[in-house]
Amino acid sequence: MIHKTAVRGVESAGMLCSAKELGISDDASGLLALPGDRALGADLRAALALDDTLIELKVTPNRADCLSMIGLARDVAAAAGSPLVAPEIAVTSVSTKARREVRIEEPAACPRFASRTIEGIDPKAPSPAWMKERLERSGIRAISAVVDITNYVMLERGQPMHAFDNAKLKGGIDVRFMRTGERVKLLNGDEVECHPKLLAIADDSGPVGLGGVMGGFDSMVGEGTTDVFFEAAFFHPAAVQG
Repeated sequence: MIHKTAVRGVESAGMLCSAKELGISDDASGLLALPGDRALGADLRAALALDDTLIELKVTPNRADCLSMIGLARDVAAAAGSPLVAPEIAVTSVSTKARREVRIEEPAACPRFASRTIEGIDPKAPSPAWMKERLERSGIRAISAVVDITNYVMLERGQPMHAFDNAKLKGGIDVRFMRTGERVKLLNGDEVECHPKLLAIADDSGPVGLGGVMGGFDSMVGEGTTDVFFEAAFFHPAAVQG
């Protein structure tokens, strides 16, 4: 309970808190800065829209379509006999000539691999507050603008994505099984050795990630990333389920 008290001889009517101390998110890096348009004395729950409703679903393996917001909305629309109103997507024109060749050596394991190179981003630009809020209320920690975008697309549309630091990739991208003697360090720090049934996302230097599982440590985006190579692929469940 916070109440008026004296701190080092000075009367204080409260305390400054981080988002973690308030139970809003796991961010304990500093004080939670509120938008300047919030009225003094306003109820914090109302000001931050904390009186939200979270619905937890236990999805069976045959309903992967319900692992996204649009998938859930489509199912509810069908059950209720109502039209589905999906978010509109604004088409963005290509403003770079950067290209990276993609070769799919195992089409049965990865029938579709889409990619886009984006240059000249500001690595220090923060994610919008509304995006971080939606991610954290969905159980995903906000990390950085690029990573948050991939997670947001996954939650909204059911399409997993991965972002590579384009400057750290060498040559074209190959989608193939790992080869004898190869190993890859993943984003979580684990090193994975060659297994013939592990599907690798590789460049000219070797594997830079495991398809449908996790990206590689050495090619991940960071504070100095200005050019990004986005991956949005479909991997056959049999190739990634283990």
